[in-house]
Amino acid sequence: MGIEFIAKICFWAGAAALVYTYAGYPLVVAAVSRWRPRPVKSRAGWTPGVSVIITAYNEERDLAAKLENTLALDYPPDKLEVIVASDCSTDRTDDIARAFASRGVRLHRQPERFGKTAAQNAAVERAHGEIILFSDATTLYQPDVLRVLMPNFADAGVGCAAGRLIYVDPAASSVGQGARSYWGYETFLKKHESRTGSLIGVSGCLYAVRRAAYVPLYNEACSDFIIATKMVEQGLRTIYEPAAVCTEETNSRTDRELRMRVRVITQTFTDLWRHRAMMNPLRSGFYAVQLLSHKALRYAVPIFLLVIFIASLVLAPRSSFYALVALLQVSFYLAALVSWALERRGVRVRLLAIPQYFVIANLASLLALYQFLRGERYARWEPIREPAAEPALTMKISEAQGKERVSAQLERPSAGTIAATAAPAVSIIMPAYNVARYIAGALDSVFAQTFADYEIIVVNDGSPDTTELERVLAPYLTRIVYLRQENRGVSGARNTGIRAARGRFIALLDPDDIWEPDYLAVQVAHMEREPAIDVLYANALIFGEGPDVGREMMDLSPSEGEVTFEHLVSQQCTVLVSVIARRRVILRAGLFDESIRSAEEFDLWLRILKQGGRIAYHRRVLWHYRRHAGGQSADPVWMLEHGLKVLNKAERTLTLTPDEQHALTQQTRRYHALLKLHKGKKAFLSGDVETAIENLTEANIYFATRKLTVALWLLRLAPGLLRRAYQWRDRYIFKTESF
Repeated sequence: MGIEFIAKICFWAGAAALVYTYAGYPLVVAAVSRWRPRPVKSRAGWTPGVSVIITAYNEERDLAAKLENTLALDYPPDKLEVIVASDCSTDRTDDIARAFASRGVRLHRQPERFGKTAAQNAAVERAHGEIILFSDATTLYQPDVLRVLMPNFADAGVGCAAGRLIYVDPAASSVGQGARSYWGYETFLKKHESRTGSLIGVSGCLYAVRRAAYVPLYNEACSDFIIATKMVEQGLRTIYEPAAVCTEETNSRTDRELRMRVRVITQTFTDLWRHRAMMNPLRSGFYAVQLLSHKALRYAVPIFLLVIFIASLVLAPRSSFYALVALLQVSFYLAALVSWALERRGVRVRLLAIPQYFVIANLASLLALYQFLRGERYARWEPIREPAAEPALTMKISEAQGKERVSAQLERPSAGTIAATAAPAVSIIMPAYNVARYIAGALDSVFAQTFADYEIIVVNDGSPDTTELERVLAPYLTRIVYLRQENRGVSGARNTGIRAARGRFIALLDPDDIWEPDYLAVQVAHMEREPAIDVLYANALIFGEGPDVGREMMDLSPSEGEVTFEHLVSQQCTVLVSVIARRRVILRAGLFDESIRSAEEFDLWLRILKQGGRIAYHRRVLWHYRRHAGGQSADPVWMLEHGLKVLNKAERTLTLTPDEQHALTQQTRRYHALLKLHKGKKAFLSGDVETAIENLTEANIYFATRKLTVALWLLRLAPGLLRRAYQWRDRYIFKTESF
């Protein structure tokens, strides 16, 4: 038996195992779920007592927002218990949990740090609910999550129910993009595994277990994996409930993702070894096939890849086919390496995200196998989080040579210094990115307010002009909270500010805008007078650059009638960016979606309205909106593309009434047509007549206007003449269809 024959056997055996793992098993489980489904006998409106256990280790950044989000869930308060299980946190996690004691939150602090699973076990012992729901401090839930998850437990055969985790990638990183693609594949498997009988694992940030079926787990267990096996051992099943939705941020760096996956997979190897009898089909039936295919073979993929690679290198000199396969493998791994190198330099290439994440996942499996075989085990829990914004900075005043001067040194106050002061009524959030030349004007307008019970939180979102920004901010630092973070976009900066805020009200102020002196006095008085109002916006005067300077915002973006979901979608009402809102309402809605880089406010307002929030407005001019010529907000293509992203998200994630669905469908069609219109206009102005005709023709199917029809006719016959005419009358054709 020659080396060539052995190499071919190894190559094709490895290839078959690889294809089965990634394609064959999904086809098998999808077929079984279709031919032999096991529906859940749920009962609508079933509301058992629920204990929500939030396991935390050093989660001061996110815990307050998580608790606000949990307490705002749509569930009978007398049937909801919230327990924070602190695994010997060394930051302010315990203090934050205690601050919620008056609202029913209980804190259990471990006497010694044994890890996440041990903390969960201890908290379950102290829980009173019929159902135990496990959660993480960084995960925010949709308000109806318990209403849709709990009815599944009316089926006596259900021991555990898992919700749907949606990953968001606020940093738009290669790792985050790869993780989201991988998770989409995993979600497909979860849906079909649940229909066949049982999941083999759950998302640790959202799963519920029948209290009577919970079995205390050993400390090094990967609880969100092994819990499903513990249910099957008792003749119960773990099911997937896609309507129970939560969101969580992906890691944005390769090293953090790799460490997390190595830890989880090492724990899973331990769990599989301890429960290896469950991989016997004679004992556990099709569940054994799921464990072998979805876990054991998946974690063996790096071995298959090594076998295929070595075999193809051996065979390459003898066959062009194997040479090509070897070349493709080398190219794939080089693409992953290039993506990693570019990531370290802050460059992201979406096309390379999947190769990079594929290599991360399989390298993690290989490292985890090595650690498992060496006998290494994980029990202690080290949450891998993106870095929190740096603490507030204050300015030191010193004297030199008999003269008072401002020192360039910045120092951090202790956490207790800020916490000790009385909470203000209003927290003003100002995200800062390349605004050094404007921010002083915005701050001066705040300090000129007739209403004085406020705090100002400026969040430097990884701004390129940080040096100049901090020079401008130096005179203000004793009167503001200044935070710095890596760039996460305006949504990420606002979320950081909101998490740090202490006020009952959140006021959003962009650093290039200006408030009138009575802005806060008028807005707060409205909110205090009408407690049913959750978000309030006022009229503004436009200043800066462009033809609209001097006009009022509500002349260009009108608001007529009540602010409803339909009116907001159809633009009968437009919520202006400078608002004042109740902090609890923003937290309940889940903060800003950091995966949306524009129109992020639009998305938040829609979610608030769907949760029963009330948005109101008045027409008094209380602030000044700066218009920038050439800015993104002045680019209709940019705004329409992101507006469509928000509309598509709303249709995908919100439960809509027929009227809301109709309004959403109509506006989506209109946005698509407007997008074609403005793309056609851009193509026309750049001289690309063919593209202009294609886009404008599609737009005219919707608008069917005489002006567009004539424009298309002239564009086909005499484009040069039309361009000159357009230069004379810039808005004659397009003015009625502007965004």
